[in-house]
Amino acid sequence: KTLATQMLGIRPVTYEEITDGGKKKMSELEAETVMPYAAADADNPLRLWSPLRKRLLAEELKSVYEQIEKPLIPVLARMEAAGIGVDVERCKTIAEELGKARKEAKERFFTALAGPSDGTIDDSNFNINSSNQLAGLFKALGAPLTKKTKANQRIVVDAKALQELLDCEWQPEIIEPLMEYRKYIKLISYVIGFVELRGEDGRLHTSFNQSGGWEERGDEGKAAPSTGRISSSG
Repeated sequence: KTLATQMLGIRPVTYEEITDGGKKKMSELEAETVMPYAAADADNPLRLWSPLRKRLLAEELKSVYEQIEKPLIPVLARMEAAGIGVDVERCKTIAEELGKARKEAKERFFTALAGPSDGTIDDSNFNINSSNQLAGLFKALGAPLTKKTKANQRIVVDAKALQELLDCEWQPEIIEPLMEYRKYIKLISYVIGFVELRGEDGRLHTSFNQSGGWEERGDEGKAAPSTGRISSSG
């Protein structure tokens, strides 16, 4: 879709738009609603072939396409069909271990907060998962953060912001366990996902992308960077 925008000068409908921001499943939509999206996915690659073929020849990359990329397609197709085995019991064990580590990181976070907050903040009145509450806390503690959200102008407390605080050694006893807590939350979701997303054969069937990591995020040129390696999705 990004290539269609950049090279054809059109703006294809995105998955986010067709599913109302992901609130609806594609299978729940009427055929007439899905048709423009599906038709564009078939038509745009065909329209892109001519200008891309000219670039392949001009940049002397045809051999890369013919000898590497094209032969790889059936290989990836067989890999997708074969799937990846999932050890359910091992995944459950790992999830339990990560859950314990998450709990310990959370306890360390609130222990570190006891001093700066004079003991007024604890797990009963503060939601560690709330970006709004974390932003308010860091603002009150004087965190050197300047980037703010567009919606409500609160300071941003994402992973990059936390790393910046850690790099400048601002309250590391608070930041380190918070970053660890978030890391374990993410890892747990992956492990649980391996189990929940299995097919009927008990295996994971992903989609491999030769062009790297591409995402549908509107028509911004930087929305779909190629990582230079195979990625997977779905």
